[in-house]
Amino acid sequence: MVGLVSSCKSEYEQWVSKELSTGVRNDNLILGIYFGMTKNDFFQHCLELNRQSTITNGPENSTAEITKNGFNEDIAINFYPDFEQDKIHIFRMYFNYRQWSPWNKEFHSDKLMPVVVAYLSKTFNTTFKEMKTPNGKPFWLSIQGNRQIRAFIKDDKTINTDISDLTVTAKNPKLQPEHPRVTQ
Repeated sequence: MVGLVSSCKSEYEQWVSKELSTGVRNDNLILGIYFGMTKNDFFQHCLELNRQSTITNGPENSTAEITKNGFNEDIAINFYPDFEQDKIHIFRMYFNYRQWSPWNKEFHSDKLMPVVVAYLSKTFNTTFKEMKTPNGKPFWLSIQGNRQIRAFIKDDKTINTDISDLTVTAKNPKLQPEHPRVTQ
């Protein structure tokens, strides 16, 4: 019976179940930010990071931007979390080459994706699996215990990532990040 039920689950659902069943918690994100951090603590922490010149305001003051990110290329990394009940449960990061322009193809997001996946792999000590959305678009996925990381091309300029606490988002589908949906 167990084999029959698990065979009905998609590869993704089986992966999530397997990782959640380990009980392993991976709450650390970047720069001392973590799942469960309150909104007030996040803003106080970012204020201190700004005073240290580690971050600055991102475009239109809607994100924080990392000032020194270790890339050889001039890559912008912006971030901002989603809060549920005043605590971080999704952490969104946005990557783009600062030299991007519509005519400069070497700085488009498809060229940036391998760099971003390598950065995330190193930062979070993980490996990624290339997956496909129902409409066939590729994205990269890692699941470690409660932490799920997805990276996908938003447009010619930007790579979006979302890092989710599956102990929160798996229980409430309304809290799951919108794109890309995994239905495999």
